[in-house]
Amino acid sequence: MAAPVEDGAVRLRVPSRPLLAVEHPCYVVNAERGMRMLGGLPAIARASASNSDCMECFLRPDDPLSHPLFGVLAPTPGFLLKVTRRPGSTTAGEAITAEVIGTVASSYRFEGLADYQYVSDGAVRAALDVSPRAANEPFDLVESLRPLEAHALRIPPALFSMYDTPLEYLPRSQRANVRVGTQGAPEASSAVTSAPHAKAASTRAAGAGGPIPPRRRRAQAGRAVPMHFGQRVEFGTDPTPLAPPEAIARTIDPHDELFVAMKAKFALRPIWSRQALRASLPSALYLTEERLRFRLPQLAYYFASGPWRMCWIAFGYDPRASPDARIYQL
Repeated sequence: MAAPVEDGAVRLRVPSRPLLAVEHPCYVVNAERGMRMLGGLPAIARASASNSDCMECFLRPDDPLSHPLFGVLAPTPGFLLKVTRRPGSTTAGEAITAEVIGTVASSYRFEGLADYQYVSDGAVRAALDVSPRAANEPFDLVESLRPLEAHALRIPPALFSMYDTPLEYLPRSQRANVRVGTQGAPEASSAVTSAPHAKAASTRAAGAGGPIPPRRRRAQAGRAVPMHFGQRVEFGTDPTPLAPPEAIARTIDPHDELFVAMKAKFALRPIWSRQALRASLPSALYLTEERLRFRLPQLAYYFASGPWRMCWIAFGYDPRASPDARIYQL
């Protein structure tokens, strides 16, 4: 039945049937496979009933270890229009008909990038037990994972990348530390000088007519807060210390079990993060966080900035001069 025409415009009745739209990220040729990529009708129905904020789309739905694309629920008010063209019609008015199916309040949009894809080995997929279970059937997690023991090194991680949208990642620029001399003139401690900061320091010094008393201030962004009882080294300017300061060297007990174990760890590799070193030590030796913090400055120093920021480095070792140290960058 053709829609009525009034004043040159076609009037259509809009039913009150609510619909959920999914903007599929792929060019869908096979509708059935396109639905399987979204988890099938049950997954779409659950998302529609619960008004979930996220929907997954698997590029390889047959691989249970494939990483999905994530769609976000966005408000898109509109309606679904069905346009039909009857083949063989001779009258222009009867060749095309339009019908409103329902209203659309929101839709799932897949605007992010796909995660790095890793095609799982066939033996790994065969070892997975993805068969459905009854509601009252007992489930043993250890037994279900036992067939995967032989393929532990071939199981991909849950995610390769934490972000699905492009972002601009740039290192933070180093700011110059402006000191005020005895005559009130600012002195730049670095070759890289920030003109606005130097001008402000000069203005304050000239107005006061003498040295500016030190005051407490927050640490600059990208720079480490000085650790208690540790030797702090600037990445761009300071030389590599060869040994701990005399005050720290006097506290060393060469027979201490924790000191001997940590010294052996630094002999294996010269750079450690505090978390990695703590995890590698036997639990019988590592008792408290204070013991670890007390002995680290006896064996190593740390950078306040740069790619090895907040890593502890053995005395006498300079990662800036060794290309092999790049694997320890954070």
